[in-house]
Amino acid sequence: MKEQDDTQQAMDQSPANYQPRKTIGLARTTVAYWREKVEQVIGRGGRLSPNFSARIFYQKENGRFPLATPNKEAAAKKAAQIFQFLIDNGWEATRRKFKPHTLKEESSNLMDTVGALIVAASSISSARPQSKDTYIKAFRRIVAEIEGFGDGRNRSSNTLAEWKMKVDGVKLAAITPAKVLEWKIAFIAKAGTAPLQRRSAKTTCNSLLRNSKALFARKTLRFLKEKVQLPSPLPFDEIPMEKQESMRYQSKINAAKIIEKAVEELSDQPEVFKAFLLSLLFGLRVSEMDHLLWSAFDFEKGVLVAQSTEYHELKSHDSGGEIEMKPETLAVLRGYRAKATSIFVLEPPSPKRIRSGASRSYRCRKIFDTLRGWLRTQGVPSKKPIHELRKEIGSIMADEYGVWAASRFLRHSDIRITTSVYLDKKSRTAPSIGSLIRSGENIVKLPLLSPISSDGSSSEFQKEALQ
Repeated sequence: MKEQDDTQQAMDQSPANYQPRKTIGLARTTVAYWREKVEQVIGRGGRLSPNFSARIFYQKENGRFPLATPNKEAAAKKAAQIFQFLIDNGWEATRRKFKPHTLKEESSNLMDTVGALIVAASSISSARPQSKDTYIKAFRRIVAEIEGFGDGRNRSSNTLAEWKMKVDGVKLAAITPAKVLEWKIAFIAKAGTAPLQRRSAKTTCNSLLRNSKALFARKTLRFLKEKVQLPSPLPFDEIPMEKQESMRYQSKINAAKIIEKAVEELSDQPEVFKAFLLSLLFGLRVSEMDHLLWSAFDFEKGVLVAQSTEYHELKSHDSGGEIEMKPETLAVLRGYRAKATSIFVLEPPSPKRIRSGASRSYRCRKIFDTLRGWLRTQGVPSKKPIHELRKEIGSIMADEYGVWAASRFLRHSDIRITTSVYLDKKSRTAPSIGSLIRSGENIVKLPLLSPISSDGSSSEFQKEALQ
């Protein structure tokens, strides 16, 4: 392009083309100036062009612009327009707008694969490493299932590495919203028609979508575009989340009884018992217990201070705060502290090496597995029985002190999380007019029934009452 401009400049300066200019004192943004500058030039074939063009000099650069008209006045107006645009936008934008045919098609140096997106999104996100790892796993799983690679779970380290390479090599443009929607429908359909299975599938589906979308967060999207060639539309544009039934916690725990059982059955397993106390009485998350330091306890004030440390970053800024202890709890923990041999509250027999990587790996996994198993024997059938204890203490706090106190105790960032998911009323209420029902001539009053036994069979008393 530069050679072409140089050749043309030489032709322009030839004696045959020389004409005196009457532009002294005229601004270059005026039509009058360009009326004396536009010209018809001889092309490489030796023929005079019927249309006018203008050579423009600005900031030590120059270039000839075709004006695409044989009318000199119209050409002058067009040249003035181009020069004004050049002042406002610079050479590159001006060439793209008014001489696009002279620009070589630039091949993008930006990558356009799933792997490139993962690297770029990770580099500009301020989320916790564990959170970013969750986002990446969710996106890879959706892409893999769309492409027919399987979900990547339960693979050996070698086959997992191969699976990741295949997934990361997929072009982002191949993951269209239409394909994501098809995946979503098929994912839920696999659960069948049973209500509980469908509910679980919808929950998992929403979680995968929500975490995957986080890689395309609006606040970082413009920075992402500088690093990755993104398709339009983006993979999750206008993909709706599944509507779900209420996720509100329904208590199946008698806290007083389960504490009595724990004292009786877990006292010879101090690490498991400590984990039980931390989850039920303090409402700690598993990840918070895993790296909890003894220094978090202020025994003088009688509080546990939840905060980020060199070993663990809290879920969010709102996850920090003080949790008060009852004197009885304080006494028990003082006793454990006196016998401690580690800076960590929980001391597994063979702790896993503390990892700095993003992938979630618990150093106290064996302790948590033991506690989960014990809780299930106590009638806590949830998939996450330890987290169920956190919900239980949240419900107790709400019942005793109100929902705001419960939200602060659980350290939620939004009280709506507390009210929609975590709370179950502990004080049962029924309309008072129910007591007005009396036995009449045609109403038979049955004696109160004892609970059905654990194996589902009725007691002899129940059978007699129902006969």
